[in-house]
Amino acid sequence: MPDHTVDRLLKNIAAGDLKSFEKLHALFYLELSTCVLGLIRSKEDAEEIVSDIFIYLWVSKEKLINIQNARSYLFTMARNRSINYLRRVTTSGQLLAQQEINETLPVVNDICPGIELEIKELEKKISSVINDLPDQCRTIFLLVREKRMKYKEVAETLQISHRTVETQLVRAQKKIRNAIGTFLIF
Repeated sequence: MPDHTVDRLLKNIAAGDLKSFEKLHALFYLELSTCVLGLIRSKEDAEEIVSDIFIYLWVSKEKLINIQNARSYLFTMARNRSINYLRRVTTSGQLLAQQEINETLPVVNDICPGIELEIKELEKKISSVINDLPDQCRTIFLLVREKRMKYKEVAETLQISHRTVETQLVRAQKKIRNAIGTFLIF
């Protein structure tokens, strides 16, 4: 479907046309889901993110009147929400392995143009923040997040208290979250 037709659908949705919304959903749901899945590697979460995008479109349809390129707008939303999801899971301890991210990038690049560079920049920023952490904090973070060790195991290995492990991990997560928050624009 030509871009100007898709743009027209968005304008119709802004006016409250449910049929145009259903048509847009049918046109882009699978493509957006594939794009998001390529980034986050969780089918259920990808479907939820894309569903949230369409819910947002309908709930805030009045804002759509000013959108110039509907296709770009939809994929930008998908990209931003995917990166936001990765940001949340990264800081909650479900960090994707570097190899998994690298294996994903060629697929994502074909499906979601321009996303590869942004992910690489985000990875660099996270690595930089981790490298700048104080030694003990960095060691604890890497043992828990990359080696998947339990807090108790880290405490025993480093001969420190369980509470110290928790405290240092919270500090590391806060620094990463703050750095990513200033890096990403949503």
